[in-house]
Amino acid sequence: MRKFFILILILFLYGMGILAQGKLKLFPGSIEFTDSFHRLNNVYFINIGDSALSIQDISYNSDAYYVRFNKSGYYPIILQPGDTLMMDCILQSYYIILPSDTVDTMFVYTTNSQLLAKINIKIDYHDNFSAGEINGHISGGNNPIPDAKVYLYSRNLLIQTVITDINGYYSAQLPPGGYTIAAQQDSFYVTFYGQQFSPYNAEEVNLKSNSVQSADIVLTKMESPGFSLSGRIHNTPIDYLLNRGIVVIRAGTHTPSKLSADASVDTVGPTVYSAIVQYDGSFTVNNITRAGYYYVQVLSDYYAPSYYNSLTGPESFWQRSDSVLLNNSVQGIDILMARDSTFGNGSISGKILLNNSTDTSDTGAMILVQSLNSDSTIQAYAFPDNNGNFTIYDLQYGRYELRAQKIGFADIYSGAVIIDSLNTSATGIEMNFNIAAVKNTPALPLDFKLYQNYPNPFNPSTTIEYFLPYSAIVFLRVYNLLGQEVSVINSGYSVAGDHKISFDGSKLASGIYFVSLTAYGKSLSKKIVLLK
Repeated sequence: MRKFFILILILFLYGMGILAQGKLKLFPGSIEFTDSFHRLNNVYFINIGDSALSIQDISYNSDAYYVRFNKSGYYPIILQPGDTLMMDCILQSYYIILPSDTVDTMFVYTTNSQLLAKINIKIDYHDNFSAGEINGHISGGNNPIPDAKVYLYSRNLLIQTVITDINGYYSAQLPPGGYTIAAQQDSFYVTFYGQQFSPYNAEEVNLKSNSVQSADIVLTKMESPGFSLSGRIHNTPIDYLLNRGIVVIRAGTHTPSKLSADASVDTVGPTVYSAIVQYDGSFTVNNITRAGYYYVQVLSDYYAPSYYNSLTGPESFWQRSDSVLLNNSVQGIDILMARDSTFGNGSISGKILLNNSTDTSDTGAMILVQSLNSDSTIQAYAFPDNNGNFTIYDLQYGRYELRAQKIGFADIYSGAVIIDSLNTSATGIEMNFNIAAVKNTPALPLDFKLYQNYPNPFNPSTTIEYFLPYSAIVFLRVYNLLGQEVSVINSGYSVAGDHKISFDGSKLASGIYFVSLTAYGKSLSKKIVLLK
């Protein structure tokens, strides 16, 4: 009987997580942010025990840091013996660090809120500023709207969320800077300050130290009945749901050439709507009154803007996305997002023009920053204000090109821009959309391509270039004349766009080989010649 009760006790303790826990090792056990250009640190969670380890929660100052994982971001996170979990810790609010914030602690908990470990955080720099206040009134015409959620964004990051009081008023204490503000309440359309239905043309509130700025928003009552659109937002390449962001849907569709200024939709109702991504990664836009085709785009902290497309992989460019026909309730519009690298302190500023005019109040344009390094990824984005001015923040050192997009227009490019330790900001970039050129613009390539390597023949290295119209899983391999695989150049997820990869054939004998590119279930090949 005594052994029986001991066995029951052991099973109970296992069930409560008191026993059968692994042993957690953190590497490193502390984080130090040395300057504003080095705001990303990695911490490895390693289970060095003999049994599974359950991480139930990580407690930290979410106003100062953004945390993401290289595995599923859902709790509990289970680490089997020998498993490793990598965590990115990004110092997001680097420009509002005060002396009191320079030392902090992150706590890791297991079952029943038991402390597993802690991470000491040190910040080696801080600023001196005095907060200001943004306040306002949220109403539906003449009626105040209580319990409305008000979202305050700065530099495309969600800084703070507040709730309106019983009379529809809100206020927020914030550091100096420019803010985009949105309000949300059931049965009303999401509305941005400036009475806009998307962040594209929202007015920015510029807050100075020790100042007070007012920003009132009048919400528009939803029309009913209407169509609806819903889906979820996923992180990639690690597939888990993102719990913050803005979904923007705008009227428009591709012609067979995939470039057109024609919307091909009805003429009644708004042509743009927004939704706030919910904690479970879902979004819903209700009571869309204007039937037709819409582009669906999502914006989220530390992720490149992404459009919906029916193929796998995120898509930053509208030309390669799929517009959605809305003539009923549409569900299952899932969008994948790729991580960006907006954790530096460089900036690029300039002006967007429309037919050489400074009147750009309705451009609907977005400026994307594309890396000119080997990955060609989208690193950051910005919207021009009503005068066409824009500033892109938080860039790392590197070579970039600005790519301005407007649905129905050919993209425009800036040329190379360099951010380095001697030149942390670039100014005076001017880019012009030409309306007259819209209908004569050639379509972007819609199929993937493998170009001839150069030089060819080569000794011992050569450059292989390929183009992907959509992000995809890619295999780039080299075969000999017998069809035997002799090298794997690339294997895994690649974003859409042009890619250049150097191949070193120093370990191969002289002769004829074939390079093969496999993507979207198809393969292309080119003959290459190694001549030593």
